[in-house]
Amino acid sequence: YRGTLAWNADEQGVAAGTQGRTGFPLVDAGMRQLRREGRMPGRVRLVVASFLTKDLGIDWRRGEAWFMRLLLDGDVAVNNGNWQWIASVGVDRQPPFRRIYNPALHQERYDPGGRYVRGHVRELARVPDRYLCEPWLMPDEEQRRAGCRIGLDYPAPIVDHPGAPRDALGRHRAPARAAAAGTRTPAAATAARAAHSPHAWIRIISRFPPLIPWSAYFSRKSPRAIRGLQPKLRDAGFRPTRPGRAVGGRGGGRAPAALGD
Repeated sequence: YRGTLAWNADEQGVAAGTQGRTGFPLVDAGMRQLRREGRMPGRVRLVVASFLTKDLGIDWRRGEAWFMRLLLDGDVAVNNGNWQWIASVGVDRQPPFRRIYNPALHQERYDPGGRYVRGHVRELARVPDRYLCEPWLMPDEEQRRAGCRIGLDYPAPIVDHPGAPRDALGRHRAPARAAAAGTRTPAAATAARAAHSPHAWIRIISRFPPLIPWSAYFSRKSPRAIRGLQPKLRDAGFRPTRPGRAVGGRGGGRAPAALGD
């Protein structure tokens, strides 16, 4: 997805998210705690990151930079990996719909009494429990009684969450459709099929010497199905190291190349 996802350049959304003024109590509580204390519970981090990348369509790198700037326990590798994971662009990429979190449902499940939200979003301190997850549903009379008028004392939702999954899925499908459009020629289609063939992994691992000799892989105790791969590996040019020779050592093969970023 590098350079292919059409992220939203919504500066108002970024400002509302970083200030904790999105209209979604759990998201706002997490972002306000981050600004005040430099920390945030793990579950809230997931909800906040999902909201920024999937609901608002903001580039995950902006959220990652904001977290890294304020988190007292910030770690570059962990922070980047988690943001890529929730944004569905990392090495552990999953279908985007699996990582679109509903802030109201997560608040109801993990903060049922509202202690966390009320502790960080003081405007909602007197809101009844039944409206705390979705305060914009409060009738006018309840808003006056709670001292929390939506749109004045506390912001209305800045995005329609039910419509966010549709927009997020469309954003992630666009690069795949563009790539598919480029493989319609016979030559390109053949190359694409070869790259995704069941035996493509054999060509990949054949570039690297094994870390242990073949005898450990294909012993008499190995399943017949595994032993059956030996001819295919040999045909693919896979050369095993001899027993007793370490990879990259005196008599072994070259060391595996470093992975790219």
